Amino acid sequence: MGYGKHVTSIETLPLIKEVRDLIHKNRIVPVSSEYVSNEITNPTLMIDWLSVKFLFWSDEKINGGNIISTSPDGEIEYTVDKFFSVEGSHSSKINIRLEDARLPPAPQFDNIYLLSFSGNPVKWFQGHNVFGTHDLNNLVFEVYSKLACTLGKRQPEWMQESIKQGAYTISRVDINGMFELDSRSDVLAWLHNLESTSRTRHGTATSKGNTVYFGKNSERWTLKFYSKGQEIEDKNHKLPLALQQTSIPKFANNKLRAELTLRSKELKKLGLNVGSAWFKIDMWEIYKDYMGRVEMSDQKIRDDLIFKLSRNVRSTYILWKEGHDLRQFLPKSSFYRHRKELLEFGIDINVPMPKEEINDNVIPLRRVIDMRPCGIPDWAYGTDLLFEPRKLSNPRN
Repeated sequence: MGYGKHVTSIETLPLIKEVRDLIHKNRIVPVSSEYVSNEITNPTLMIDWLSVKFLFWSDEKINGGNIISTSPDGEIEYTVDKFFSVEGSHSSKINIRLEDARLPPAPQFDNIYLLSFSGNPVKWFQGHNVFGTHDLNNLVFEVYSKLACTLGKRQPEWMQESIKQGAYTISRVDINGMFELDSRSDVLAWLHNLESTSRTRHGTATSKGNTVYFGKNSERWTLKFYSKGQEIEDKNHKLPLALQQTSIPKFANNKLRAELTLRSKELKKLGLNVGSAWFKIDMWEIYKDYMGRVEMSDQKIRDDLIFKLSRNVRSTYILWKEGHDLRQFLPKSSFYRHRKELLEFGIDINVPMPKEEINDNVIPLRRVIDMRPCGIPDWAYGTDLLFEPRKLSNPRN
């Protein structure tokens, strides 16, 4: 195939067309200059999910079994390798699969596979994803190194260097930020109003429980908003028992999580479907661009007392807050029953709401989008609660 004139050493392998194509396949456009920066303006975002492929040396093909399709006559039509789970910190897992890399036939390519991994690498390293690193390139290298160590597959030096230089493809990345509100109930109220008063080019919001989505089923990008404090109390997302005894639950209690998912088609459109494109990228500019696509009305959300009241009394409280005389709206029996419940919170609907207090304690919906993420708490640094990747990756000069 004529590779000899290019390959003078292992380090020159990227000069081979097939290797270049593997690394840069489908990268059609350069990265927009608006996303490029020599200085990171906001280090408080987090990589919440990654789907990546890179070259990997192994003396065996690792997978989690096979799915076999047969014809009615019993003839095998095709076989698909299943993903294999690799356990990390506090029993968290990421899924991997090795497939043929289809590289040129050469001794140096013996036992070289294409490894796919998909999962939450931050959670894999530290056992939770309440906060964590946004350093994509170094995070991928740490995953590569830990997989090699865990699986007992020592990697060639030239391959390690290629990963450090961003020689891998990315088909999905989730970037999230956390915003602090005064209370959990403020977060839930904000989400409720977001669902009913906002839209993006995907259209209006959809929801599942207290999670609000824009473009939930899009093949390109999705925005997702939810209460992080509520999520870690859900049986499917509970923190490991050891982490429940830390300061993490208290930190998460009043936090709004706003998450951006970029999928394969969108990453290719942005020129961000290869690892080397993420060097000097200001992730905050990408995040802010997509979050800014949410168009929100000027609705307001009420103080947290409304969520402590029974359903029937909530509307009574809202009318009183707006300055209405409730005797004109409620039957006598209902008026006194509602008054009794509200008196427990120091509210007497028999006395009109003072006009100067109307609309106090409200939170503008736009406030959260304009805020910066609250970031990683100081007490997490230098502990096992925060995994900080080594600064080993670097772009090819």
